[in-house]
Amino acid sequence: MSVLENLFQQYIYIATDVLNERYGTNRSKQIILSLEEEYKSIINMTSTLNVTPKDINQKMHIVTPCFVIALYRALKKDFSLSISKEQLKDIMMEIFREFVGPLAEMQKNGLQKSNNKWKKFKDFTIFGTNNTYSSFEPEFVKNDEKTLEFHLKKCIFFEVFKAHGEISLAPILCSYDDIFAIAVEKWISFNRPKTIADRAEYCQFCYTFKNNEEK
Repeated sequence: MSVLENLFQQYIYIATDVLNERYGTNRSKQIILSLEEEYKSIINMTSTLNVTPKDINQKMHIVTPCFVIALYRALKKDFSLSISKEQLKDIMMEIFREFVGPLAEMQKNGLQKSNNKWKKFKDFTIFGTNNTYSSFEPEFVKNDEKTLEFHLKKCIFFEVFKAHGEISLAPILCSYDDIFAIAVEKWISFNRPKTIADRAEYCQFCYTFKNNEEK
């Protein structure tokens, strides 16, 4: 199984539980079947391939936006089920919390045990951003005793949504970052004044350390 297929199957596994809880087993089964059909079509379209990163380690970034689009279209196919963008966001946040919640908790626990929380957070964030999101063209513009700021000059997620005429769904993925921000909010505040999803020229991530006496 490829990395992309494995990631998609993880989403399906979690989504099945979330949809079962919301809509019942029978309806959920039909939605999942439709979702899988939509996803397979979307992921293999030329419009998707045209915006897929060439680096094999970066290709995984197309899975999540394709999944969101597929889920939205699958839910809309159930004509007795009226789905709004906010409802879709709620469903995706449930899925995201289940998916990355343990990672966010690990980061929180790591900071809790650290004697230099700010340095540990910065090292983790800089390394993770430069490696995991290299195709988003990250640029760190401020790194001092109080503030860490970086910009993402490109968004693969947005490019996938744009390629499929679903730009209005793009801000849903911005909420993904809030799960990690909430996990470390005891020590670090998070602000994102600009996003490409909201038509800015770049995504602006700003982190501020709350207590200089506890670095």
